[in-house]
Amino acid sequence: PGVLADPASYAAWEKHMVARCVDAELSPESVIATLARDARMVRVVQPVSSESISRAIVRLPARGIAADPPETLESSLAHLADVIASVPEEWRPEPDTRGLDAAYARGVRPFWSDWNAPLKRYLAAKAFASWTAYQGRGFLTIVHGIDAALALVRVEAARQCRAARRSLDAALLQEAFRQADFALNHLAAGDELAERWSKVEA
Repeated sequence: PGVLADPASYAAWEKHMVARCVDAELSPESVIATLARDARMVRVVQPVSSESISRAIVRLPARGIAADPPETLESSLAHLADVIASVPEEWRPEPDTRGLDAAYARGVRPFWSDWNAPLKRYLAAKAFASWTAYQGRGFLTIVHGIDAALALVRVEAARQCRAARRSLDAALLQEAFRQADFALNHLAAGDELAERWSKVEA
């Protein structure tokens, strides 16, 4: 935090994030937990230089951190609240959380791991060429943004299952990706959202 990564060290971090996303041993939640640990380890490197950052990334533990999907949508809805708060008032959608916890518990969480591969590809897309790298304040902010993206997919998947009255399937997940991206990339003001996410660097 507070130090600009040069192109070489940031490229190393970006490559590392994508590699975690495609690790067959990690679930989507494990990817997030592992990257958060990795970011915390890299951010304390001293002295700060391109070489020291790149070296710290290479030396990160190979083993990831196990993590399960959340039992409820509580943490995901908190991420959603940050995103909605970053939407200009004239475009801000009305809250729509009625019945989402039940839809998540019934139609999303039991089937979530069936979709690990596309979910992790989605995370990899968020890790690569991330705008948060330019508008945020550090590696941990980038990871927080990826976590928020996954959280929004959970919420949108629950909405799709609620509306369709069926369990999560490929079509519903695809629409959840679309809606999450619409909120993140088109509704929310990127600079304001990055500022909110950057609080994790404190």
